Amino acid sequence: MTESNAPSEPAEPRFVESNDPAGGRKLCSRREVNPDISVEEAFDEAAFRALLESAFDNVEETDDGFSVHVRDRESQHTFEAYSGASGPAYGGPRRYFVKTETGHALDPEVHSMLRDFERWLTEETLD
Repeated sequence: MTESNAPSEPAEPRFVESNDPAGGRKLCSRREVNPDISVEEAFDEAAFRALLESAFDNVEETDDGFSVHVRDRESQHTFEAYSGASGPAYGGPRRYFVKTETGHALDPEVHSMLRDFERWLTEETLD
């Protein structure tokens, strides 16, 4: 048996660009899913854009900032990573919220996915 010296194909990342806008509304800020970053880092639009541009090809200009459509290959959820009037944030459809005793909250599964995205984004682009 001989070993192949051919390089292996890199695994496709969990988070990929989506052709379909997620639409909807703001789900949460970066700091809400990544409490390890400072307030200054959470609101640094240029740094967030640089992270997104190092991971994705199509970060689009918007009226008040920028946006990229993202799909989680694991859960099949789509969302927007963007910066607008309220700074860097994540957006998606209303169905990502669940009813609680006091109103509505981000679905824990979606919150976990966005936390994973933040971790992936910062680790992927800093390697």
